[in-house]
Amino acid sequence: MKPRRKSTRVTIADVAAAAGVSIMTVSRVVNRDEKVKATTRKTVEEAIAALNYAPNVAARTLAGGRIKRICLLYGNPSSAYLGELLVGALEAASEAGAHLIVERTDASLDPSLLAQHFGRDWDALIVPPPMSDIAGIRQTIQAHAFPAVFIASARETSESAEIRIDDTEAAREMTQYLIEQGHQRIGFIKGATDQTVSAARYDGYRQALIEAGIDIDVTLVRTGQFTYR
Repeated sequence: MKPRRKSTRVTIADVAAAAGVSIMTVSRVVNRDEKVKATTRKTVEEAIAALNYAPNVAARTLAGGRIKRICLLYGNPSSAYLGELLVGALEAASEAGAHLIVERTDASLDPSLLAQHFGRDWDALIVPPPMSDIAGIRQTIQAHAFPAVFIASARETSESAEIRIDDTEAAREMTQYLIEQGHQRIGFIKGATDQTVSAARYDGYRQALIEAGIDIDVTLVRTGQFTYR
């Protein structure tokens, strides 16, 4: 198999690094946000010119000529998770000529409150955990036929766009790997109880132990919140 050729396409992240600003700032300059300082705008524009950066404008506007507004709901306690997700979302939004809006919320959100933003403030929605597991959020979005994608939710449905992995199998394989290395006392830190992936991963851990004939020691299991602490 031939090694995959590394892409040489200049990205928004490259421009941000060259200009010494955040990806969000580059996105604002590209989208003609008037709130950007003139000096900052000049620096970013010079970096864009120097790198010959050309965002994909094929999907820049809607039929009425307005820039798309994609909302990313944020309420994950892990700043590292938000960082990776935000960088990817910002880069993709910029390449599509869309505006990314980050809306801070939490798992106690009333899904019906989202509807007031549909079509008025937002044109699409990205729903990561723990919001992707909020009861009733799918029904609210589907009732309004609003474009949305759910991330890392274990709730199977054919009515929504979903991005996920098989969390149970992933945890089973990781635990199995440790067992194959000769380990018998394997601890497990559960995730937040309000996220379905937490139970799915624990099931995978248990399956691997049972398959190996190892008793499950509950003293080795703790509950965490998906944070480094």
